[in-house]
Amino acid sequence: MKNLDAKKLTMMLIVGLLVVSTVPAIHKVFHLTDLLAGLLTGFGLGVEIMAAILLVKLKKDRRHQNIIQKDPQ
Repeated sequence: MKNLDAKKLTMMLIVGLLVVSTVPAIHKVFHLTDLLAGLLTGFGLGVEIMAAILLVKLKKDRRHQNIIQKDPQ
């Protein structure tokens, strides 16, 4: 998880949003069991939440590194 940059995390966020938003559409066209629809929705939400948390953490780390570089004391 240390090597994740903003582009990868943004892609994770987009994938999570796509999974969550396409499950209801797929559920209307094809017969999905409630278990499968719930698993896909939960997976999408989990990816979104993980990406959002890691993006905030990455921004805090970058801000902290910029402060340290500006103030060499």
